[in-house]
Amino acid sequence: MPIVKNRTLNVNTGEIEEIYFTPEEEIVFLEKRAIAESAIFPEAQIAFVKKIDADVDAIYADAIGNRATEYELAEKEALTYQAASYSGPAPASVSAWSEAKKESAKWAADDIISTSSNWRFAQSSIRLHRLITKEAAKNADDMATLSVIQADWNEFVAVSRSYLGL
Repeated sequence: MPIVKNRTLNVNTGEIEEIYFTPEEEIVFLEKRAIAESAIFPEAQIAFVKKIDADVDAIYADAIGNRATEYELAEKEALTYQAASYSGPAPASVSAWSEAKKESAKWAADDIISTSSNWRFAQSSIRLHRLITKEAAKNADDMATLSVIQADWNEFVAVSRSYLGL
């Protein structure tokens, strides 16, 4: 009788184990595994949807902390200064960055604008992926599909964190 090898994850140890079956035993094993996965699937879906929001919150916290209003003011002041062709006294946020970096007010305004543009791009990308991934997870039919969605999301989070220098 042919022997079939199947791999499974031992949830207690986290190790992958190889299990050998006859074809008949494999059918029984796969049926039992499908029943077990279907029992935990709804909870896994809910937990993953919550994890998506938690991952985004962590990215935002690591990237800007509680300084969103400060950065928005700096962005607004830098854009205003740029629109005025960098003439007149630099706004406070621009001046502060200029002094801290020992650079010109024009350099500071341009750096603030560049940084805020990169942040806005990342923010838009994160929002898009968060919303799409949450809906995909909510609409997944089984653990296999959910696992693929989770792997894609985890890769996106890693790339986003790298892009932001986190």
